[in-house]
Amino acid sequence: LTRPIEVAGATWFVQILQDRTAELRTLRTLLGVLVVGGVGVLGASIAIGYAYAGRALVPIRESLRRQREFAADASHELRTPLSVIRGSVEHLRRNATRPVAEVGTALEDIDAEVDQLTGLVDDLLLLARADSGAIELRRQPIDLSETAEAALRALREAAERRGITLRLEAAPAVVSGDPDRLRQLVAILVDNAIKNSPSGSTVAVHVERVRDRVQVRVEDEGRGIDPNDLDRVFERFWRAPDAPAGGTGLGLAIARWIAERHAGSIAARNRPTGGARFEVLLPAA
Repeated sequence: LTRPIEVAGATWFVQILQDRTAELRTLRTLLGVLVVGGVGVLGASIAIGYAYAGRALVPIRESLRRQREFAADASHELRTPLSVIRGSVEHLRRNATRPVAEVGTALEDIDAEVDQLTGLVDDLLLLARADSGAIELRRQPIDLSETAEAALRALREAAERRGITLRLEAAPAVVSGDPDRLRQLVAILVDNAIKNSPSGSTVAVHVERVRDRVQVRVEDEGRGIDPNDLDRVFERFWRAPDAPAGGTGLGLAIARWIAERHAGSIAARNRPTGGARFEVLLPAA
């Protein structure tokens, strides 16, 4: 630092000097720390952001995968009845001049496939609305024993046609839920049991309260479920290789959705004496 001063008419220059080596070394060290630390923090931020972005994209990827599988499975399920209907229509067209009664079972085939298509479309619509959260459940106290009785009453004729006896063992058990959906839940399980039961067997439905839960058990006397398939029975469109014809693979998926929307659970297992058992647990009111 240099400063001029006047002394007795003469100009003098005063200089002050100081060693700055330590300060420069400190500044260089600080600059290095800032550069290295900044690069490190930037790298860590990129790595953490990449990891979190990957985790955040997992549900999106899974959703897209399930949508693709859903579309593919739905297309496959729709193709078979449409092919039958097209074949029946062509058969009728080839015999346009003959009475319908003389050209085989074309009308019956069309009617059966239309019924199957209608059920499939209804199930698809229900699951699509369920995935989008567009379905609001009513909440009211209902006795599940009465709900199970109503479901069995609607399926008794179908069971009698197959030579199957329906048995209900129910005690009063009140839950808070949607009566239509819970009746649909029981009906799906009973209908599934009927389709997988041999003629002359019994499908039993048990309703009872177990502590703070209400349990619904549907048991059949069929072949049971392959142990390797127990984890897949509630998947959409999944059907066992030896499953009876006519199903769409959506019923048990809908049953699981209904149980879970009522804060409950559903499970499938094999009975020790043979046959399958489906158990639903719902919170008691």
